[in-house]
Formats: sequence, structure tokens, C-alpha cells
Amino acid sequence: MSDEYRLLLLLVADEELSYEQVGALVGQSPDAVRGKLHRARKNFCRSFCENRLRRPNMKQQTKLSEQQQQQQAAEQQTQQQSAREFANAEEMLRYDAAHTPVPPVIAQRLQKSTSELPQPKLAWWKRWWGGNNP
Repeated sequence: MSDEYRLLLLLVADEELSYEQVGALVGQSPDAVRGKLHRARKNFCRSFCENRLRRPNMKQQTKLSEQQQQQQAAEQQTQQQSAREFANAEEMLRYDAAHTPVPPVIAQRLQKSTSELPQPKLAWWKRWWGGNNP
């Protein structure tokens, strides 16, 4: 998945930003962000499903020589060891966010944008009871 798609998915799914906020951060219109997110989600689903539903082709295996079968089995074992299984898409995105550095320019724009957001009001019951009492 491209870095641009990964960033858009992380900003919307993990940071819970709106299309307008993401558009302001990356310098694109909300409609462009919405379209790219659609393609990013399709790309993510395609790669996620391919990894989970990979099945060997039985006809191909019977026609391969013994040496080719051993080589293919070794490759599959290497892929399984290097591939990481995730319970759901959110877990995969969080893992990716933790292991993918955010470009400094985007990090600065995100920090600036989120610092300018107004603080949410306290719930009525917290205002009523002073905010600190449970």
C-alpha cells in the first residue's frame, strides 16, 4: 500500500479526523480525500483478503516435480514466518502506525491543526458536579 493511502487511512481511522481536516493537512479538497480513501480502503481490503485466503492450487502441485514442490513449500514457510497475522483491520492499522514514521512536514501540520481545534465542552453532568467527581 502506498504511503499516501496509509497516511489517509491512519488519519481517518486512528486519529478520527474528518475529511475536511485531513484535506487541510494534506493540502487537498475533502472530495479528493474521500475518493482517495475509497481507493485506499479497497486496496487495503484486497491485500488483507489475499493474505488471509491464500490457498494452494491443487492441480499445479500435482504437476510440479518433487524438487519444485520442496522449493515452493520452503518459500511458503518463509512467507508465513515473515507475514504477521492480525485479528482485524484496526489492529493492523495500529501496528502499521507504530512502525511507520510520519513525515516531519505532515507531523508539523497535524500538530498545528489539532492544537487549533476547540476543546470539547464538559458533559452537563460533569459541569453540574464540578467536573472532578465521578
